[in-house]
Amino acid sequence: MKFSIVFLLAVFLFICVPQSLAKIDSLPPSYNEFDQTPPTDDKKREMLRTLKQRAKENPQDPKIYDAMAFMSDDLGDYEKELWALENQVKYISGYDQESKATVYQNLARMYIINKRADEAKPWLEKSDAIDPASQFALGHWVTYYIVKDDSPAMAKKLKAFADAAPERDIYYETYLYIMDGKDMTPPEAIKFFEEAVKVDPKSAKAHRTLAAALRNLNPFNKVTERFDQVMAHLKEAIRFEPK
Repeated sequence: MKFSIVFLLAVFLFICVPQSLAKIDSLPPSYNEFDQTPPTDDKKREMLRTLKQRAKENPQDPKIYDAMAFMSDDLGDYEKELWALENQVKYISGYDQESKATVYQNLARMYIINKRADEAKPWLEKSDAIDPASQFALGHWVTYYIVKDDSPAMAKKLKAFADAAPERDIYYETYLYIMDGKDMTPPEAIKFFEEAVKVDPKSAKAHRTLAAALRNLNPFNKVTERFDQVMAHLKEAIRFEPK
């Protein structure tokens, strides 16, 4: 099973907004108005050139690399973002633990996006050592195990993610973004949510998502082929729906 950058970005939309640590004074002055008047892509590239020069002058300043990573992400230049994060992580000994975890999570995200998922795992483990309940890290873990085609491990992380974000329907969000990526067929996707129900058998959201996934396996005129399965999981969803 192959995963393209389109699939990865679709999944990342809901779990991986980059977390910037840089203070605004580490960015070029024109970035101060970014929230009010977003600069053009040409202006962003100009800012990146300024930041690159600052990195040459102060190669051990992690805030500069952080700003470069944030700007590169905004431009969709993930190779440059990875380069910036790989440099930033070398110089964060002065960061507090929460900030270190953020850097580790951002770096893991970039390894996955750049199709180097195996290199993401140790950074996620370092993040977990600091904050095992981080929603950002849990989202990256879910994506990592989808990419690795490991449905049992993915289901465990998905439950942890759902427990950490009870206000959201993490199960259905994950299903929608997997299917939106167009890189996995419905039968390939179904195994992840069958595992999710095994791991979280009393979750109304997990059952409801599996019912939807099973329903979508067949065109309308063949829905009866899985009707009993769909109804069984819908009944379980109703049974476990919070009162």
